[in-house]
This record gives sequence, structure tokens and C-alpha cells, in this order.
Amino acid sequence: MIAFGHQTTILRNEISDRQEQAPIRVEDSRQWRMSLVLRNVAYVIRADMVLWPHATDPIAKYSSQFNRRLVRGQYHHVPYLGVREFDAHFSPADHDFQIAEIDLDLGSMLFEIAYVPSEERAEMTFMRHGRSGARRVQGYAETLFFPASLEQGRLRLPDGLYDQLYRIEGRGV
Repeated sequence: MIAFGHQTTILRNEISDRQEQAPIRVEDSRQWRMSLVLRNVAYVIRADMVLWPHATDPIAKYSSQFNRRLVRGQYHHVPYLGVREFDAHFSPADHDFQIAEIDLDLGSMLFEIAYVPSEERAEMTFMRHGRSGARRVQGYAETLFFPASLEQGRLRLPDGLYDQLYRIEGRGV
């Protein structure tokens, strides 16, 4: 983390039921959600590139593609950190940054939403990509959280989160 910004608490209404054919009576399914949100925060993100088995080109091609898109601010899905409602704006890192030495427990943070193929729980349809291309799959969504904390300004993902995600999604790590 380069700049901490400030904390904001947001209280919002959500409904616990999924909208189907029949209308939902909001008063019967209302849930309150409280979020502690960091605003005007600046991060430096370090990541490793790992190719899926269906990616057959050299990793240098994908790395070059990523760097071009990073400079232009292009992306396939809007990036976010934690919750999709709070999008992240990004640019190449300035090499003169100073890490803010902050220790802070952030609580439970969303890591990813796993899309699990399942004929028994066909609650939604989603796209799955593989060697044979994209295909529509029936299944359900499962959220994966992790205990998040800043240690000397660094947020580290616990080992094995991606393995857990791929195992749940049946992607065979």
C-alpha cells in the first residue's frame, strides 16, 4: 500500500431472495449489510502470470499483451479489490513510490466467486473456457473469502487460494 486514504462505513439494503417469475416482497427478505471501505487508496500490485492448459502461445506473448493493455488502461472485466461495487482504477507503477508501513486487520475479504458446474444445483448458466473453446455450463456460484490484513503495508494472499478455487470449480490444478 502506498497511500492509506481514509475509511468510510457504508450501510446498504440487500434482498436475500433471487428474483424469479414472481415478484419479491422486499420487506420480507431485506438484509442489512455493513461495509468498511478504504477510499482514495493507492496500491502496488505484484502478480505472477500462470497460463491455462489451453493457452498454447509463449508466455512472452501474453506478458506483452498485458503490458500494452496496462499502459492503455484496457481490461476485459472492470477490476476491483474486494467487492465488485468498488472498482479499481490502475496504471503502471511509478518506481519512486514508498510503501506505507501500516499494520491493519481488514477482516474477511472476498477473494473470488467460484462458478461450480453442477447438474444437481443448476441455479445459473455461465461460460467455461477450455481447449475446445467456450461453452455454456449449468451450476451455482460459491463465494471464497480470506482473512485479510495489512502487514507493513502489504496484503498477502494465503497460499493455496487459487488451488482451492480451481478445485471447487473442477478445473483440475
